[in-house]
Amino acid sequence: MKSFLDIDESGLRGLTDDEGYVMLNTAAFDSGLADPPQSLIQELSEILDNAFLVKVMRGRLTKSDVKMNLWLEYLLTVNMTSPGTAVMWAYTILCIARKLNKKNISINDLLRFFGMGFPKDDAMHEIWDSQKDRNSPNGNLLDNADIWSWEKLSTERAMDLS
Repeated sequence: MKSFLDIDESGLRGLTDDEGYVMLNTAAFDSGLADPPQSLIQELSEILDNAFLVKVMRGRLTKSDVKMNLWLEYLLTVNMTSPGTAVMWAYTILCIARKLNKKNISINDLLRFFGMGFPKDDAMHEIWDSQKDRNSPNGNLLDNADIWSWEKLSTERAMDLS
């Protein structure tokens, strides 16, 4: 099963202006170098709690107890354009969590793997298409619940992700 981690550098692009803006404005908060105003945390939490694509990601990750911090969820919302993109990012976050052997993932964790930019649209579509399966009830391997199990994602597979 492939994730966005399987995309080589030629399949990556620089950050868009929106992604760069979000990254710069949240990196200090994510790193603990600056304290965000409580009102910002509360407002952003309420927005993300009601965002459909964030609900899709959280729903998939719930099965593995993996969580993204507020700043990472915010950054990924700028990059997600469909439920399929949300599912693929959720699976990629699961793979990162397993590789790092931690269940709380931050922007800094994501940047260890995507420091050169985010996946290009065509690379994301290629990874999405690779998980299609006519034998799966919904046609997608990522719709199988056991794919999302922390234990089912083998350490060996996680170690191959780089």
